[in-house]
Amino acid sequence: MNDNLSAADPEPHAMAPGGVSAVRIGSWRVDPMLDEISSGNKVVKLEPRSMRLLLYLASHPGRVVGIDELLGAVWPNLVVTPQSVYSTVAQLRTSLGDSIDVPTYIVTVARKGYRLIADVKPLETGTPPAAIPLAHVELPAADEHLTTTDNALRNTVASPSSLRSARSRHGLIAIGVIAIGLILAVVLLKREGVWPRTSLPPAAPTPAAATEHSIAVLPLLDLSETHDQEYLSDGLAEELTHTLSQVQGLKVAARTSTFAFKGRGDDIPAIAARLHVSHVLEGSVRKSADRLRITLQLIQTDTGFHVWSKTYDSQHAELFRLQDEVAADVVRAIDGTLIIARSNPRPDPNPDAYSLLLQGRYYGRRNTQADRARSIALYENAAAVDPAYALAWAWLAQGYGVQAAEGWIPAEIGYDRSRRAAQRAIALDSQLADGHAALGYVLESFDWNWPAAKIEYTRASELDPSSVRAFNLSAHLAITLGQLDKAENFLRLAEERDPLSPGPLIGLTLVFIRQGRYDEAAAVARQAETLGQQGMHAALCEILLLQHKAESALTEVEKETNERWRLSILPRVYDALGRRLDADRALSDLIDKYSHYPYRIAMVYASRGRTDDAFEWLEHARQVRDFDIMWIKTEPEFEPLHTDPRFAALLTKMALPL
Repeated sequence: MNDNLSAADPEPHAMAPGGVSAVRIGSWRVDPMLDEISSGNKVVKLEPRSMRLLLYLASHPGRVVGIDELLGAVWPNLVVTPQSVYSTVAQLRTSLGDSIDVPTYIVTVARKGYRLIADVKPLETGTPPAAIPLAHVELPAADEHLTTTDNALRNTVASPSSLRSARSRHGLIAIGVIAIGLILAVVLLKREGVWPRTSLPPAAPTPAAATEHSIAVLPLLDLSETHDQEYLSDGLAEELTHTLSQVQGLKVAARTSTFAFKGRGDDIPAIAARLHVSHVLEGSVRKSADRLRITLQLIQTDTGFHVWSKTYDSQHAELFRLQDEVAADVVRAIDGTLIIARSNPRPDPNPDAYSLLLQGRYYGRRNTQADRARSIALYENAAAVDPAYALAWAWLAQGYGVQAAEGWIPAEIGYDRSRRAAQRAIALDSQLADGHAALGYVLESFDWNWPAAKIEYTRASELDPSSVRAFNLSAHLAITLGQLDKAENFLRLAEERDPLSPGPLIGLTLVFIRQGRYDEAAAVARQAETLGQQGMHAALCEILLLQHKAESALTEVEKETNERWRLSILPRVYDALGRRLDADRALSDLIDKYSHYPYRIAMVYASRGRTDDAFEWLEHARQVRDFDIMWIKTEPEFEPLHTDPRFAALLTKMALPL
């Protein structure tokens, strides 16, 4: 801040009612009337709600602002949940380039709210904000329409006692910075139509606005005569999504969210409303012998009009050139000033290897034991056809890791294969995010080398900021280490990018259960279940048991179609109901069928108070590297074991912090 500024400086320009001056927050210039932030040559467009929230935090620099206060100030007349705050803060962090590990802008204060720690300054071309007469600023009159937060904001601006209480190295200047931030928040809230006005009735709730330049690539239809090219049509949609995500200034809906609409027949406005996008790309693929025909239409969602369409005919061998051509055409149709950034262009793989990779991803996403084995065989073939194809090695590493984590092959075999494939991928292409994510998975799940895993996950996020998987994996590691607030931050970032994916919701369920936020845990678990995620009825049963609602827990677990998950919790439900014979039979079934998942068996014994048996099964889980044992530090069912010296010894063996 300029130390030469003082209240004795020349008379400032008066701020007209409704006018807003730009301010500087950290290294960013913030222009509320443009909904833009800029730093150097970089300009980022913010959604109006993000701008409102940023300015409200800036009006209270250094203070913890609660969730309820933010809801009241930023969405005063709308019925929204805390989810709106979480998502908007996650979006702001991304726009500001903030770091969750070492934040320089927004800090999460566990179970309290958020705090802006960056400097808030007027632009140097302006005059000191302390010298701006508050009488020049139009504030709404206090009445019954104003929320408590609104009147508190008004009083903070106008109260001399609040100004006298301020303490800073620069005195009046710091007070002025707070004042200008409050003024900007008030005027911006009025401009956006969400600040209550006495002259007009409150506006009806409206859906969140789409980002100006945003797109969802819907699954492409397979129109081949034999309809056996779905892997190709799905793969092309996924590749277009990835390529478009490299365009600075273009928000791209993640693959999992767009594929949630596959085969459902939703109309374009409904899809746009769920994904908050301004454009939707849809079309079809037809393959005949070695010829390809791709037909695409770009639709502007607010009007429903086709703004661009084109049919591409080419040889299958020219697929890579064709993908680049399509992406460039789509970007030009949205905004000719957008540019696809290719910081690390890669050589085209062998076309046959690429086809095998697409088939592998197609079957792997079904995630049954048989389909996973089939996908791995396809990845192995892809790597054999083109040994220099780094992406094939990365997906092969991921496949082996999943096999090991699911217990479909011995952990030491699966993770060793995964490690070698991941290292091969990185050796071929050190800038490949998927390779680093796969290696991090081995370091976390088998080696229990938590610092090294964190390095790989962080590197994956740096190389591919759009990678939802990297955020989910970072959250998983944070839960393992007991860093639940950090885990929630990662999951909110993942959820923002992929709102219809069950992955972040599963993680949030785990976090909320461990924090005792049972109602929130149940809400996100049900949301994940509606998206087709298995195991969520078992999760809901777990929540109900923790709430001592055994009858409801039994009703819920009977809905669980996954036998392993149903049997893993059924003995505890029967115990809670006092049905000991049924509980013993269920436990016997669990041991007979799923003894290779010893962690869940240990959980049953812990709930029964049979401590020695619980530790025996936990030690077995440690030795066989049962995937779930990583949750032990924060697992509610094992809290009675915490005072036993064997528990601390077990954490030490796993290199977990005590």
